[in-house]
Parts: sequence; structure tokens; C-alpha cells
Amino acid sequence: MIKQLIPFLREELAPKPGRLEDALRITILTLVVVILTEVFQTPLIAYSAYIVFFISKEERASTFLTAIIGALSVTLAVFLALVIYAISAGEPGLRLPLMALVVFIGMFFSRTSTLGLVSFVAGFLVTIALTLIDLLPLTHPLTLTEFLSRTPTPQLLTKSVLWLWPIIMLPVGIVILGNLLTGRDPAALFYRGLIERLEVAGRLLIASSVNLNDQKKVVSYVQVGTDELLHHLKMASIFKKKPLQSTSVIVAHVGRLMTLMTEWTELKTSAPELVSAAKGCGTMLLSIAKSLKEKTKFFFLFQKLAISPSATSSENDRKAALLLATIIEIVEALPQILEEPAEEPSKYEKPLHHLLVPDAFSNPEHVHYALKTTLAIFIAYITYNMVDWPEIRTCLITCFFVALGTLGETIHKMVLRLAGAIIGGALGLASIIFIMPYLTTITGLSLLIAVIGFGAAWVATSSARLSYAGLQIALAFFLCIFVGYGPQIDLKPARDRFIGVILGNLIIFFVFSLIWPVRVSDKIKHSLSEALDKLSEMFSIDPFADKNALFFSFNTAIAHARSYADLDPLEPFNKQRETKKIDKSWIEGVQALSGCAILLAQQPCSSLKSTLAKTDQTRLLKAVSTYLSHLAKQIKDHSLDNLQPSKIDSLIHELEIAPTDSEAHLWLLACADWYRVLDQRLSELAALFQKITYHGDIQLDQDLRESSETL
Repeated sequence: MIKQLIPFLREELAPKPGRLEDALRITILTLVVVILTEVFQTPLIAYSAYIVFFISKEERASTFLTAIIGALSVTLAVFLALVIYAISAGEPGLRLPLMALVVFIGMFFSRTSTLGLVSFVAGFLVTIALTLIDLLPLTHPLTLTEFLSRTPTPQLLTKSVLWLWPIIMLPVGIVILGNLLTGRDPAALFYRGLIERLEVAGRLLIASSVNLNDQKKVVSYVQVGTDELLHHLKMASIFKKKPLQSTSVIVAHVGRLMTLMTEWTELKTSAPELVSAAKGCGTMLLSIAKSLKEKTKFFFLFQKLAISPSATSSENDRKAALLLATIIEIVEALPQILEEPAEEPSKYEKPLHHLLVPDAFSNPEHVHYALKTTLAIFIAYITYNMVDWPEIRTCLITCFFVALGTLGETIHKMVLRLAGAIIGGALGLASIIFIMPYLTTITGLSLLIAVIGFGAAWVATSSARLSYAGLQIALAFFLCIFVGYGPQIDLKPARDRFIGVILGNLIIFFVFSLIWPVRVSDKIKHSLSEALDKLSEMFSIDPFADKNALFFSFNTAIAHARSYADLDPLEPFNKQRETKKIDKSWIEGVQALSGCAILLAQQPCSSLKSTLAKTDQTRLLKAVSTYLSHLAKQIKDHSLDNLQPSKIDSLIHELEIAPTDSEAHLWLLACADWYRVLDQRLSELAALFQKITYHGDIQLDQDLRESSETL
């Protein structure tokens, strides 16, 4: 396991463009918040410092949006908490049901609403506010700063709840200001991602032999999909116009280009016409990338590229000719798309006007999730009150943040939270024992926070596989050292809060694994089925189908399947329920079908369009579409034991012998060659499923389970 953990950490913690800048910004903003809270002696300094980490994102638009959501949420939470206290402050029999209702509603709409983050944060803050009354002992207070130790009078309760607003709004305001001044521009991130993809494709087309590093990059871009570029494009519109007036059209073209480049790197061709055309296309791509980088007009010294299979006779060269012709048409369209606004944006970009997901009230998983989370939170709440140990109330907070949709996701976050709590707590304890006794000024404390905070920020800027551990390192460290004001040497708070984290993790694990458990395999099944449905629609002959939207949806579904597959090893293995496995090659196999879909259905080259118009290709497209739709349905129904082959051989043969002129006939042969590739890949997928007996949900192969243990 250590052998796998080290490469994983090396990959996640490696420097990358913008990471140092992000980590320094988070560290500096945290120091500003700590200094201001120490000077003005506001309560809960640790949480104010943690808010900086929580709302800081990769670029300033996402950070700004998250900060605004946080501001709206805390304002709503304070108002609701005061209303509930006015109704039930003196009656626990009423307050607790209302608190349960708040938790349930917050968790339910966090999954089903487009304003899910607002719902989650508001539900969390209202719950925390409603537990303050239990933390107020019956002793008279001494100072304002010890507001949590006062007699629970209505005035004190009101002040305690109202303090939540400045505790959160101070770091929110500082983060907004800091990111507006120094945050990274999402448009720049979009351009960088676009340029990197164009440069890699250009180098691969020019090279006489495949560069393995560039080949790996192309594969990684295909696996990542288009969601990242679309997100940067969307965020760029918050502060200014979108970086490209043609909006998502350019993302779709570049995404298709990456998919086709994976096919190109697998083909070996030495035909002079193809090699020359590939080099010209690669030069054009590098020129476009250079123009984007230098922000100059697109200007090319070479004429329009063209390719035909007339000089090629082998099957491999025919396939390469059709593939390269399609790549060339995509590349030649890029300058016009980049310079001219699209007449009409893609349907994929149109904002959603509904607040709830379509299955909000029909899918029982949403209600189950809200009920399980509510139960776990109340188990934690009752536990620390029954043992009269309020210092471990971090167990309640843990239940909020660890609870996720599937068991694998929940365990993944539990592991990260626990690891972060151990590291942050250890650093906090070491600081209290060895460093705090020698700190006498805010300068020394700031230096300590800067060093530990920078390390936590570096981890927090990792991918989703590790970033949450960075947040927990920061929170655990802050909770240890910010017990009061100034340097602290008390070890009890660190111990109590760590125990609370462990208790909360245990509660969540048992609740989510024993009550309505949702397996990662369920989500893999859903994602793969959705991806095949989108492929089926790509091959359909519907003239009104939005090709870009279908391509984006397919990429999103495959990306979700990959992310869920990485979490599957974390789930406990149920021998009665899980008897057979499929390996990750199934996901790769579905991904591989997209190249054929682009070549044959989504992006046929202009020469092929006119040729296919003279033949009866409709039956072929319909047959493939029907088979893919049938395959998707069988995945949902777990009925793949009797999966039949695609049976498109005879239709491919009819395409090969269709009467036409000699050059058009070569195009038809090239098209038929790619249909045979598609048929072969479909057969390989069918063979995978023939080895599987379904007694439960789709599961991953044991090899994948072992290879992903580090997650």
C-alpha cells in the first residue's frame, strides 16, 4: 500500500501552474483574518480562519460566487435561527423537532436544488446556532469575549446567534477583496487549457513517430473531458464577456479533436500524401495556438488543406485518410469559430430555469440521504449531551461535512477528514508544547500560522482526491491553537476536538453502511448507461439533435463513471451481494466508441457527406443507435447474460458494394472500415459482459480495487 501511496502523493502534491500563487494567497488572507480577529477579539477565531480555506477556489470568479453564497447563507441562517428561538427557546420538545426539520430540508435541497450549496450552508449554520443554547452554562459571564459561557438569557442567546454573522462575513469580505485584486482570471485558465490541447495535437501530427509524453497528455485530456473548459468558460462570464464569443462551440471542436487524436496515435501510416497533410494540419494547429497565446490575428502562409483516399489502397491507410480528413475539417474551422460569434448558442449553455432536479420528488435516494444525515447528526448531538461532554461537538460538524451520496464517497471523505485531523492535530499539539511557550507577540504567532497554513493550502489546492485533507489540516490546527486570544498552552481542546472527529466519522460510517446503503457501483451503472444512451443519440438520424450537447453529456457521464470507479475500492466487500467483477476496461471501451461516433455520425467530413447521401446509410446508423440503446437498457436491468452481437456485418457489406464512382467508392470503403472497427469494439464489450453473472450491481474487478487502494 505504501508503494502505491507514495506515487499518489507525488502526483497530487507536485507543483503545477498557479499552485504557488494560490497557496500564497490563501496563506496571506488567512493571516489578515487572524490578525483582525485577534485585534478586535471576535469569537471563534479558528472558524473565521478556516472560512478562508473553505471558500477559496482555483480562480476568482468561483471564489467570488462561493463567497456570495456563503454571505447569503449566513444571513438566512441567522434570521431563521432567531425565528426558531423566538418560538421554541424555552421548550426543547419543540426546538429539537424544528432542528431536525431544518437539517432534513437543508440536506434534501442540497442534493435536489440548483441552490444546493446555499441550502447546505444555511442548514448547517442554523443547526449550529440552535445548539448554542446547550453550551451556555448557568454561570454569570465575565467578559463579552466569553459569550459562550454566559447564562442563557434571551439577550445572551440573541447576541450569540448574531455573532455568527461577523464571524463568517469578516473572512468572506476579505477573501472577496483579495481575489478581486490578485485572483486568477478564469478566461486565462480557459485559454491556457485550450492552447495546451492545440499544441499537443499539433506536435503529434507533425512528429514522424509518436511522442509518448504527448500521447499520454492527449489520453488524459480525453479522460478529463470537457467539463473543466466549460466551467472556466462559464465563470469567465461573471466579470466580463466570455473569452470566446463562439462560446461552447470551440470547446466541442477541441474536445472532438482530442478524441480523434487518440485514434490517430494508434494508426501507423507511411503514405506520403497522408504524412504531408498531417504535418500541414499540425503546423496550422501550432499557428493557432501561437496566435491565441500572443493574442494576435490568425494568419496562415499555407493554403487550404485537402486529403482523399485516392492514393491509398490498404485498409489502414483508408482509415487514416478518413480520420485525417475529419481532423483537418475540425482544425480549419477553428479560426472562424474563434474570431466570429456564433449565431446561436448551444442548448447546452442555456441557463436552467428550474430550481429542482427532474427527479427531486420521484427518486427515493434524495429522501433517504436527508433522513440518514439527520439521524447521524442527532445521534452525535444526543451523544455529546448525554455524556455531558460538549467539547466533542465537532462530531456533529463532522457528520454534516462527511455525509455524501454513496458509501464510497462518504468513506473517502472520512479518510481525508481523519487524516487531516491527525496531521493538523499533531502539528497543533507540537506547536502548543514546543513553540507556544516562547511566543509573546502577534508576529511570532503569524509566522507559525504562515508556515503551517502554507502547507495546508498547498494540500488544499490538490485535486478532489486529496484537497479535503488540506482543509482539515488547517481546521484541526486552528482549533488547537485558537482556544482564546494570544498563544495557548492548553492541550485539552485539541484532544477533545480530535475525539469528536473520530466519533463523527464512526457514526456516519455505521449509519450510511447499514441504512439504505448506496453503492458506488449503482452510480457507475447509471453513468455508463447514460453514456451509452448519449452515444445512441449521436448515431440517431434526428436532424434536430444538438450534437454539442450530446458530446458534452457523454463526456460528463464517462468522467463521472471514472471518478466513481476510483472510489469503489473504499467500500466494504459484500460476498453475498457481489459475486463477479468487471474491470475498468469497460469504461475505456465505452470511451473508445466516441471516436467512431465522431467519425461516422457526429462529424463526417464534407467529401464523405456527399458520398453517403448517395447510399442508404440510414439503416446502418439506426442499427448502431438501436443496439447502443438496447445495451444501455440491459445495463440498467442487469440482463446482459444473453446479450446478442450487433449484427451490422451485412449492412457494412452493402455499404462496401454500393454503386458509385471510383473516388466515392474509396470513401465508402474507408467508412466501412471504421464501421468494422466499431463493430469489433462492440463485440469486445459484449464479450466482457458474457463473463459476468449479475446478482447485484455492476462491480469493478479486484485488480482495480487493489490498484486504487490509495484513495
